[in-house]
Amino acid sequence: MPQVSAPYNFVPLNEKVFFPPWADLVSHDVPFKKGLSGQIKLEITAESPIFIRKPYEKGDAYYTNAKGDKISKEFCHIKDEQGNKRYYIPGSSIRNMLRSVVEIMGFGKMKFISESLSENKAYRDMANRTLYDVAGSRDIRMGWLINENNTLVIKDAGVLGNLRNRRNNNTKNRPKNYNYRDLEYFGRIYRNNYNILINPNTTLREKYDIYNKYSNKRSATNFIETDRKTLVLTGNINGKRNEFIFTTPDYCNNSYSVSKNAWNEFLITNKDSDNWSFWKPLFNAGKPVPVFYRLNNGNSTVKDFGLVVLYKKIYENSVKELIKKQQPECDDPKLDLAETIFGDVDYKKIKGRVHVSHAFSNNANVENEFTLILGEPKETYYPFYIEQEGLNHQYQVNTYKTFNDGNIAGRKRYPVQHIFRPSDIEPEREDNQQNDQGNVSTSFLSLSRETKFTTTINYHNLLPEELGALLSAMTFHNNQNLRHNIGLAKAYGFGKINITIKNIEVNDINRYLCSFEKKMNSFTTNNNLGEWIQTKQIKELFAMALPFQGQNRRKLKYMKLSDFYRLKTQKKALPVYSRFMNIPNNLLQFNSKINGQVNCIDSYQEIIKNVKNKLSNIKSKIQQS
Repeated sequence: MPQVSAPYNFVPLNEKVFFPPWADLVSHDVPFKKGLSGQIKLEITAESPIFIRKPYEKGDAYYTNAKGDKISKEFCHIKDEQGNKRYYIPGSSIRNMLRSVVEIMGFGKMKFISESLSENKAYRDMANRTLYDVAGSRDIRMGWLINENNTLVIKDAGVLGNLRNRRNNNTKNRPKNYNYRDLEYFGRIYRNNYNILINPNTTLREKYDIYNKYSNKRSATNFIETDRKTLVLTGNINGKRNEFIFTTPDYCNNSYSVSKNAWNEFLITNKDSDNWSFWKPLFNAGKPVPVFYRLNNGNSTVKDFGLVVLYKKIYENSVKELIKKQQPECDDPKLDLAETIFGDVDYKKIKGRVHVSHAFSNNANVENEFTLILGEPKETYYPFYIEQEGLNHQYQVNTYKTFNDGNIAGRKRYPVQHIFRPSDIEPEREDNQQNDQGNVSTSFLSLSRETKFTTTINYHNLLPEELGALLSAMTFHNNQNLRHNIGLAKAYGFGKINITIKNIEVNDINRYLCSFEKKMNSFTTNNNLGEWIQTKQIKELFAMALPFQGQNRRKLKYMKLSDFYRLKTQKKALPVYSRFMNIPNNLLQFNSKINGQVNCIDSYQEIIKNVKNKLSNIKSKIQQS
């Protein structure tokens, strides 16, 4: 029985977005009255092996990927005049790491969505018959898709029936009025080419080529017609054994119109289909294309259709559409906190006011070479990527939420792993993965643990709460036992780092954190979310940054490919991280920086202002005397 495990988890998505009221006033030329500029010096210590890949250059150690490209195995570095390598973490990597944390802590928009996540995804889900009602449906019929006078219709070719190819010598399985000689030819095909024909990699064109090689009935459309019947070959999926007998198009009596929605769904589910690439030229030439379809309840229009019996469906929502439903302000043109500090995409509205330099190391040592498989389910694997309701203690649900009716699980992150041993990094593989390992694996030469890097972060014209947000992202709100991770293979424990601020005193850090926390508390309480530090977003973010001693490494491993299907049949799902790892409550009590502080940074600056005024008055009195 497969157990739920994943090296990643999700920070729940915030429904409300914090838009800084000062965002439109940000300028690089006109400073805020309380604007702060300066430099933060950081020391970054790798607490596990770490790797960030450099672009390939001649002379690099490399491996060749499935496309034949040379991929460097080496950590980012430059060479000095003597040819010695100076290893560094790119400033952009540190910047992006910090920005992703500010987006969560600052209740920002979730808008960095790839184009592919904006598309409704296709599925053929045999493990969930409630979702995928095509499987086992009694309503599927056979038909011919054709464009009649610029109107799409499907001509009905009869109820679903098939020719069981491996048993076609049994006369009881032969269709009535069917030419037995053609069946004998077809049987000969399967006796001589059976393994080729049932191989899922055999294309439809190859199947027809094999058929025509043995058949004496060749036609331009690749159909074999006898007694008003047509033998139709369909594409392959795993386990397929059947081919089908259609009524010839000219003898079909009923036709049904194809709605725009049904046609669009067909195009989406077949855009990369070898079957459609085979039939599309014939369809464009006005020829009929064999399909399988279902009717709407009124039986007047086509509900859905496809090129095989178990044709794919599409989810009602894309990832982007679900985000929009869950976070209506995600497309708001106003700037959130992360955009206000770091700049928006492509700096079209505002440039960032934080610059991160490369972090160079003076003690780097290259670790042994690692070769790992970094595989995981697609984002449409709803047991993990969709928030599930009613999970029991075995992480089971009664009914799955999917991309039709659910909410996304949140922002994906890789939890920091507490320990690192060679045995931890070896993924579990199945026998059928061994041959494909070269196509999906990656190789690299990591730097060893205890490698230290130093860098500077220059900031310009930041308000106290903005500087507090930046410092909070670096230090996880000054919680000393939390860690970041960066670079490749975080799923195996690589890239765990400890960040130390070298040039700002703790009390001063806490004053800026206090200012940020005060601003966020005002936002969360006004939106009935409670105290900011206690919200589920902060709780799960910090939980995944906590490398606690009781961490169960088995739960942080990739599952075997076959387990993803079996997990669905058991209706299991991935819970939020703090529950999944059974983190003790006392480890999740993160401290507020407001309590016990001197009224936060605003009052602190008021004190400075008052002192300056007093000094000015004293100076004035001295001058007068």
